[in-house]
Parts: sequence; C-alpha cells; structure tokens
Amino acid sequence: MKTSRGARPMLPRTLLMRVWVLGLASACSGEVERPNPVASGPLARAFESGGVAHQSSPRVGYGGLKLRMAGERSYALEITRDTAAVETRRFVAYAAQGQVLWQFTEQPQELLMDFTVHPSGEVSLSVEHTDEVRDTFELVRLSVDGAVLARQRLPAPETLPPGDLGLLPASPFLMKAVPAGSHVGKWLPWVRLEARGEELAVAFLSYVDRGDESGTQALASGVMALQWSGGRYTEQWARVVDGLHSLIQVAWQYDEFHWLDAATQPLLAVSPEGRVIVGRALSQGRCTALSQTFQELSSTECRILGMRNSPHRYQPFAFTSFSPEGAREGTHVLAPEGLEEFVVFDMALRGEEVAVAGTAVRFQEDGTVKYYAASPSAEPIMLPYDGYVAVLDRATGALRSEVYVDEGRAEYFAALRWTEEGLLAAGAADWDRWNGGMSVSRGAGPLLAFIPGDGGAVRTRSVGLGGGARHFHLLTVDTWDGAVVALGVSEAPMTHSGDSAGAEQMTFGGLRVGLR
Repeated sequence: MKTSRGARPMLPRTLLMRVWVLGLASACSGEVERPNPVASGPLARAFESGGVAHQSSPRVGYGGLKLRMAGERSYALEITRDTAAVETRRFVAYAAQGQVLWQFTEQPQELLMDFTVHPSGEVSLSVEHTDEVRDTFELVRLSVDGAVLARQRLPAPETLPPGDLGLLPASPFLMKAVPAGSHVGKWLPWVRLEARGEELAVAFLSYVDRGDESGTQALASGVMALQWSGGRYTEQWARVVDGLHSLIQVAWQYDEFHWLDAATQPLLAVSPEGRVIVGRALSQGRCTALSQTFQELSSTECRILGMRNSPHRYQPFAFTSFSPEGAREGTHVLAPEGLEEFVVFDMALRGEEVAVAGTAVRFQEDGTVKYYAASPSAEPIMLPYDGYVAVLDRATGALRSEVYVDEGRAEYFAALRWTEEGLLAAGAADWDRWNGGMSVSRGAGPLLAFIPGDGGAVRTRSVGLGGGARHFHLLTVDTWDGAVVALGVSEAPMTHSGDSAGAEQMTFGGLRVGLR
C-alpha cells in the first residue's frame, strides 16, 4: 500500500468493501455509474419530487435537539440560549399541525438530556440535577397527556459482573455528569434512553468514585436495562461499556456542530427483541480500557488508532453489542483508511445492521487532500468535508456499504434514522472550514438525504438558507406516513461569533424543515 502524508495502515477490522454512490459530485476518481432506479416508495417519491417547506424562528428561540414521531403527534427536546448565555431546555408534545399539546420545562439546576417514546405513548425523560455531587441522574415517566407518572433517581448499578470492573472500584459510578464550568458543553447527553417496549435501556457516562478527588478527572461508561412495574423502574441487568478513561480534549468550537460532543457522547440503539448497542468515539483511553478489561482490542490496535490524526479531526468509532439478557457480545471498530478527517455523530440499528452518520475528508489516490478556495483565488483554502453514512454488520463489524455525499462545499450529517425504504439523514451543507483549524467562514444550510436500501442513487434535498454569516442546520430527523420532518437551529453562531460582540451573538432561533 502506498503511504503518503496522513495515510495510515489498515486495521484488521476496518474497510472491507466500498460502495460508491452515483449521482453525487466526488473528489475521488474511478467511480462507476449505475442506473438510477425509478422512485417507488413514499420516501423515495418525496425526495424525487416532493415539496420542501421550512419554518425558522428568529433569535432568541428554541432549536430542536431530538425529534420522534408517534403517529400524527411528534415529541421534541428543544433548547434556547438567551442574551446572558443562559441555556434552557424543554420537552414538547406537538399535534399534527404543530400546536403545542403540553410541555415539560426544566427547572433551575436541572438539565434535560434525552427522551424516548414507549409503544403505549408514555415517555421517559432523563434529567440531571447539576447542583449535586453524586446520584444526580433522574428518570421521569410521563403519560400520553403529559402527567408525571414517576420521578426517581437512577441509582448506581447493582448487578455489574465482577469481570467488568478491571481497574474500577467495586461500586464505580458517581452517577454524575459534567461539572459547571467544564470545557464540555451542556449540549452533551450524558444519559441516553431507548425504549425496550415499555421497559427502558439506559447508556450513561459518569465520573468515577475512586474515594478521593481524583474521581472528578476519571470517567467510565455503562449500560442498564430497566423494568417498568408498579410505577417504578427496577434494574434487570447492568454492564460496564468502557472502563477507566478521561475526556477527550478536542478543539474549541463555537459553531454548534457539536464536534466536541461527538468525541465524548454515548450513542444507544435497541432492537425489537431487546438487544442493546452502545456506540461512541474510541479515544485512546477508551481503547486502552477495552484492551485491559475486555481484551476486545490489542494494545497494538489501540496504538495504530491513535496515530490517525488529532482527536477532533479523526475519531475512530466503536460499538458494543449486548444480548437482551445483558451478555456482552463484543466490540467492533470503524476506522476507515483513506480519510484525513472522520467524525460520527449518530447511530441507528435495524436487524443485524448498524448504521452510522457523520462527516469525512477524503484523501485522493496520491495521498493529498483536494482543498478548495472559498472563492476564486481566495486564501486560506478550505477542507472538503463530505456527509458520511456507513452500514456495518452488527455481529462481525464488517462494513457492508459506505456513502459519501458531496454537494460541492462542506457537508455533515448530525442525525440518522432507519426506514422501511432505507436510511434518512439530516445535517448541513454549503459551509466552509479553514484547513488550518476549526474556524468557519461561511454559514451552513440545512440538508436532507435519503439512502435507498436497494442500493439506488442517494437523493438529497436542501432549503434556500445559509451561505452567510450564520448557520442554519438540522440536528434531528424522523418520518411518518411518507413525510419527513427535521429540526435544528436557525441564525446560529459560527466560530468567533461571540469573541467581540458578546453573548448576544451566541443566541439562535429554531428551524423546522418538512418534506412530502
């Protein structure tokens, strides 16, 4: 294999095959054209010829972090930031026409982190009490009408197998997230939730109780299955996902794309039969923990992974599978070669397939990156990010397909959903990032993409927003009855927005995009 600047040896569990998608502009050569099948399903038809509508609220407003459709009703976790830089979240139930049915708003010293919708229509929320030093995570169960059915603290796991602990103490988790003033932004979901029918799966990242102040510098991640009975959640099983490690020190950024969150956050997916998948960026600390405690990676593999670039530019991705009964089924790594940058933002599960979405910068065949100028002859040159979607085999980690979406400038996908027709992704396009750092010089516009399950051509749709001094981009997407709905932020800040103008420039509004 030819080695050049940035090129790295292939890991044993990495790239096995590559599926190039036609109909998209590409920085790589050698792509083979194939016919574009006639649109058949409702999603394919919507992307082929459907109408796109959008609503954007001015600053200061609520942006969408997570959306789930439940029939004609939709649920959203939303966030706002006022001119004093104070952030507040709310959980909202919307009717089909967008009317607010009811909402649950966080109180002072609370932080809403995630939610999931059960088949009954009841909802589980995760909340952190930020003013407390341990046992700060709480679960809230809400009825279809928004009534509080239960509020209980999420206790430290009691059923951890001894073999999971490694270097951890016997009861390792403080059940505490990021302290005030941390370099990690408050958008990071430290507790992820997914329904297992009326039961609940919880993936969490917590500081470790080491019996001294060093616990504030050490982390571990875990996963739990909880039963809902008698108005309470009780623990069915619990496992350590990654042992002792520290936060990834990634580059600062003000552009709300959440590069920092992507480096640290746990991702969670559950299959219909109750299998649980936990995904995350694989830092050196996490890799070492996997090697020492579970022997799922070798020290050599961890060392090679760490050579691939700085952690805010190239983040190997790992997912660990657990059986419905909690048996650990192994960890698999996605670390594609041929990439200068690689970041995963979301993960989805269907059957025996795990899909991930994010962004990547590709090397050309000669080992260089094909940078572009923001305008003719302009300096500095910009990085050609492409939206990235991959599908992997759950049991083996083998890469089944890989898609790069290039709309001409920079793209990324923040959200991913499986549908009966294929994969639905949402994010941003048409922004510029300087090749020498994380500074952004052109605002993003919202982007939707459909990756057909039959191997047909990827279809994208955009909205006439962006290209200026603020961002318009999508952070979550879902579909129902052939319609696509995505939420995000409008008039959001870019890098350096608040450096001289103050906190008012760090505000944003809400964005809603529909396609049918």
